[in-house]
Amino acid sequence: MDRVLMILSEEEEQPVAWSSGESSKGVNPNLNQGRKLGVKIEPKDIANEINFWQPSIVCYVVGANPPINILDGFVRRLWKENVDKVGVLSRGVFIIRFRNLEFLDRVLKGGYLFLGKKPLLMKPWSSVDDFTKEDITVVPTWIQLGGLDIKYWGEKSLFKIVGRPIQVDNITKYRDRLYYPRILIEISMDQQFPATISFLNEFDQEIDLQVEYEWIPIICKSCSGIGHEAQVCRKNNQGTQVWVPKQLKPKPNMEPVVDEEGFQRANKGVRGTIVFAPTTVMANQFAILTEEQEEERASRLTTEEGGDPSARHG
Repeated sequence: MDRVLMILSEEEEQPVAWSSGESSKGVNPNLNQGRKLGVKIEPKDIANEINFWQPSIVCYVVGANPPINILDGFVRRLWKENVDKVGVLSRGVFIIRFRNLEFLDRVLKGGYLFLGKKPLLMKPWSSVDDFTKEDITVVPTWIQLGGLDIKYWGEKSLFKIVGRPIQVDNITKYRDRLYYPRILIEISMDQQFPATISFLNEFDQEIDLQVEYEWIPIICKSCSGIGHEAQVCRKNNQGTQVWVPKQLKPKPNMEPVVDEEGFQRANKGVRGTIVFAPTTVMANQFAILTEEQEEERASRLTTEEGGDPSARHG
């Protein structure tokens, strides 16, 4: 009769039997081998993991899949020692664990963040959610208004002009730079993005403004993905690999060629490179001395005749 090993379960303290034949291989015979065993995970089994990941957010960049080292460096520069761990849940979806729940609340109340001018969407981690990139219809983006008089830079005026505003940046708010106002607005993924907008001023005059979008979402018509167009979509450019035999180049004619004068052309040999040396210009120094002597002689004659030699030199 097979020897039976008795192992006590840590929680139920009930004996669990493994046959000696299977245990010698390190395999539990009750493990899944194509059969449903009715094993159930209780809340107490996952309580420690839930508590550990509770102060975490799940995030992704709209229209981009940055590598983890880029995102890790970005959040650690932003939140410094408050970041405990950064991990990848799936392609482009990251989890960031903070050291406490208080800082998690601060992050979620801090407003939108942008990585490379693209919005970073965040939400708190939950033990019951399956985190993937969601189908989004509205995203934030920053715009700049050109040609707007500074008397219209207040939040009340700007929010009326742009429509669907969220906030102005601190430089605009505190009037630290007077080049252009910068406003964060909400945009629809399928809307048009006009280059100009207009409004009526206090004198009922129409004012036209130039609008510059710091980021515009690009939607692929082939896969509905964000961040690329259909002509560069990987689904359209996968193609089918076809084996093509290599074309052999014909060998050159190796027969010697003799010209009319009886000389034979060489088919092989060392190719030389002709290098032209720079041309050296030789000057007659004696001729220069002669010119200097002539000038000195002319100067002396002028002096003797009563002229002013200093006039020749300015």
